[in-house]
Amino acid sequence: MSKKKEEKKEVRNPHDRFFKELFSDKEVMNDFIEKTFPEEIVNNLNL
Repeated sequence: MSKKKEEKKEVRNPHDRFFKELFSDKEVMNDFIEKTFPEEIVNNLNL
């Protein structure tokens, strides 16, 4: 893999890294969506 691609994957900002780690877990992401968005929206998503 080229160095350019490796640099693109690396998350340097701690805030970005936190959310990337948090939302990479499907169960956590689904829970977040279900508790954040109205039921009408959640029902239209393929979770």
